[in-house]
Order: sequence, then structure tokens, then C-alpha cells
Amino acid sequence: MCTISLNVRGIGQESKIKWLKRICNKEKPTILGLQETKCGQTQDNVIESFWGNSVFKFIQKDSIGASGGIMIIWDTNSFNFDIAIAGEFFLAIKGTWAGYNSDIAIINVYGPHSNPNKLKMWNELSSLTNSLDIPFFIFGDFNEVRNKNERMNCDFNQVWADIFNNFINNNGLLDIPLGGKNYTRICKKRMQFSKIDRFLVSEELKDIDNVTKTAWKIPVNGNHPDCIFRNKLKNVKMELKRYSFQLDNIDSQIANHLRAASKWEETANNRTPNETKQRKWIEEKMLHNEKEKMKSKMLKQKSRIKWALEGDENSKYFHNYIKRRINKNNICGVTKNGIGPKIQTQ
Repeated sequence: MCTISLNVRGIGQESKIKWLKRICNKEKPTILGLQETKCGQTQDNVIESFWGNSVFKFIQKDSIGASGGIMIIWDTNSFNFDIAIAGEFFLAIKGTWAGYNSDIAIINVYGPHSNPNKLKMWNELSSLTNSLDIPFFIFGDFNEVRNKNERMNCDFNQVWADIFNNFINNNGLLDIPLGGKNYTRICKKRMQFSKIDRFLVSEELKDIDNVTKTAWKIPVNGNHPDCIFRNKLKNVKMELKRYSFQLDNIDSQIANHLRAASKWEETANNRTPNETKQRKWIEEKMLHNEKEKMKSKMLKQKSRIKWALEGDENSKYFHNYIKRRINKNNICGVTKNGIGPKIQTQ
């Protein structure tokens, strides 16, 4: 699976189409997320001109005038589309990967510049992710950074960086490290640099990543590189199916281990168990706890029902408190040496 996120700043120019075509020819993406398309409804032939073939589907959120616009394009051989969800600052699709039975959600974001709208976006995304009980990942141009090292020659505001970090932490997201250069947005005229593009994934996808890496390391037989590669892919597919089956049957596994542990406890009440039976009881308790932790991790989104129900009220209070602090600390003007008229800030 190859997912690419690009802020194209308009796809109406022929030079942008050629640039996108070079990227698609080189990387062969399964998912392509575009931000700031600056266009209305796009024709299939435009997408095909840079995608490289007709094996694709796409969905888009139109721009408002000459600004904004979000698009997601996917390979129909690799991703089975189900539904789409559009917010004011994001576009999301839900479906399944070919060969993998579980659903997944993909969310493409184009963040606003104004801070009040950023708060609105965080609340919208939090409501969406809390309603999902499936793995998901969020990517795109967030128009915000996490710390001062992600800006150079630009204004940095710690308060808004903290709010962004709280959004990531409260929703149990993992910030995937990006390769290449340190910054994703460069203004050459002003020599300003920012890292405002990123990939955030739910914890469930990290588990899938670990399963895939473990399966890939399993030794395989084969005399030719293509045979070895094919056999490794078979291992990955088999392990992902096994992982999916475990998740589907987690409740019955927990019940079985609990039943077995309770059986040994009842036996111990009647007579002192020998060492073998004690080890068996400990083993069942450990397996029961392990499965409980797996279920707890898998259902972390569902476990935040209270946040989903009451979080909006708490968020409004928190954000209003921050607004009051900002207004209170804001310097509206100064007087020179304590005398004379107030000099207003610009």
C-alpha cells in the first residue's frame, strides 16, 4: 500500500498535471490525497491523464471560489469503497483493502489558517474519530505544527501547538515520522519553513504494521527473487487473516480463558492443587489478561463514549478558557514612559 499526500495549490495548470503524472508513474500510489485543488467538479479524463490508467475512482470536496478543495483518488483493484463522509475541513472514505476483511477509514485534511476555524476542525475530527470503531489514518495539510522546531523564520504559538498535541493524544493517534527533508512547506521569497503536513494513524494500524513486519521476516523458500517476493506476500496475507480472525473471536477467547481459570479456582477451593495445576491456572489467568488487554486496545475508540457524549461541552469550556487567557494577556497598546497618548499596536 502506497499512500501519497500533496498540497497541489491548484490542478488546473498543465504543469501541475505533468508534475502529478511524474509522481504517480514513479510511486504507483494506491491512495492519492490532494489538498487545495482550487477547482470544482473534475472530469475523469483529467485524473486519468496523471494517474496513468482507468483503474481508479475518486471523490472530491469542491473549492470555495479559488481557494480550498480536497480530493481522494484510489486504485479500485486495491481498495473497495463503501461510503464517504465530508466535513468542512476534511474528506473521508471508508472501505476495505483487497485481501483484508476489516474496514478502514482514510481521512484527508486541509486545515484552515484562522485559529477559531482550527478549533472547529479539531472538534469535527474528534467527533468523527470517536464515532469510528475501525482502524483509520488521517493525513494532509494541517496548517499547524507541534513544536517550535517545526517552524523557521515563522511565527510560532505554543498555545495552538499544545491544542494540536492534545488533539493527537486525546484521540490516541500516532504521528508517523516522515522521511526526506525537515519541512513540508517552504516560502522561498521570505525564506520561511514549516512542517505542517503529516500522517496520523490509530493505534490499531500500528498493530497491523507489527504483524506485517513480523510476517515479512519469516524465512521462505525460493531460487529466484520474484518467487521469494511472492512467498513473502503469501506469509503477510496469511498472518493478516489470522490477526483478523483473532479480533473477530476475541470475546469467545476471553470467555474460554475465564471459564478455564474459574474451573481451576473452584478446584483449589476443595483441595490444594499440585504444582502442575497451579501452573495451568496461572497460564489461563495470563492468557485471559492478555486477551482483555487486546480487546481494550482494539476498542479504545468505543471506550471513549463519555467523551463523545460530553466532550463537546468540555471542549467549549477549555477553548473558551484559552480564548479568555489570550485576550487577557494581549497587549493592545503602550504609553511611552507612562505619559502621553497610548500607542496602538498594528
